[in-house]
Amino acid sequence: MPNSPRQPLIEHIVTVVPSKDEAALIGHCLQSIRNASELIDRNVGTSIVVVADACVDRTAQIARRMEIGRAHV
Repeated sequence: MPNSPRQPLIEHIVTVVPSKDEAALIGHCLQSIRNASELIDRNVGTSIVVVADACVDRTAQIARRMEIGRAHV
């Protein structure tokens, strides 16, 4: 079909961010991922998963507060 829209080879990208007491850096990290994901074809879905491994600081709270769309903490 010559006029059909091109389907992306990749349908969805999941970025997994392992973290352990990264409160000082997690906000910048997630913002960088969000900025990069804006450069991806709009037909490709994106998700961010933050794996907060028994953090005793505010890593998980900061990640949740980032409001980065489809994010899971």
